[in-house]
Amino acid sequence: MTYEEKVLALLENMNERLTALEKGREEDSKRLIALEEGRNDDYRRLIYLEENSKTLGRLMDLVATQVNMLTMDMGEIKQKLDQKSDKSDIIRLENTIIPKTKAVFNGYAQHSDQLRRHELILQKIK
Repeated sequence: MTYEEKVLALLENMNERLTALEKGREEDSKRLIALEEGRNDDYRRLIYLEENSKTLGRLMDLVATQVNMLTMDMGEIKQKLDQKSDKSDIIRLENTIIPKTKAVFNGYAQHSDQLRRHELILQKIK
């Protein structure tokens, strides 16, 4: 092999290596573009999550405010009930309610007895 042939072979080898490097660079460039697109998608998702977390934070604050208001209202109601009712009120209510319920049940029993008597009379007539 002559000197010129050796140089040509080396140049051809270098050309093949450069071509392979260019192909590798193109593939790396494509990978970088894909990574950047993925990063952009991740960034969009992150922004979406941040916006939703702000909304959720506001909703949680609203719920916490409502719970606090309900807690305070319940405290006030309990205080008013404690102030207004005592054992004598409860006993008085029981004394008025118990006779009324007994009267209602007595009336029901009397009504049932009358219905039975009417049924017996109707059966005798038939």
